[in-house]
Amino acid sequence: MTESDLREHIDGSREILSNEELEEMTKSCTDNEHDVEDSEETVPPAWTLEKFADAFQQAQVLKDKILEYDPSMECDLVVTRGIAASLRSLQDLFDDAKRKQKQLPITMFLTGASVGINAGPLQE
Repeated sequence: MTESDLREHIDGSREILSNEELEEMTKSCTDNEHDVEDSEETVPPAWTLEKFADAFQQAQVLKDKILEYDPSMECDLVVTRGIAASLRSLQDLFDDAKRKQKQLPITMFLTGASVGINAGPLQE
């Protein structure tokens, strides 16, 4: 039950509610709030390398448009520096994502070692 539903119920009927009824109403309201918070926390960021590339490409298009509209470059440098500074946190995330993608999986190293162990003693 939401807060507005609770207010309508209280305004609509002037009967006295028991403690259990009040607890039930407030409990269901707080349960719904926790469900909303849980769903917000469980949604992981959906950034992929392609999305980063698209965002940086759009930023470059914006920089090019600004240069096109201001050929004297009076404001161009200030604006492009501001855009670059604003995108710095995304650039860091992008660099981390690229680094993680380039890292070799540990199973690659374990597979080679386990093959040598399973081969048995060397035969001469």
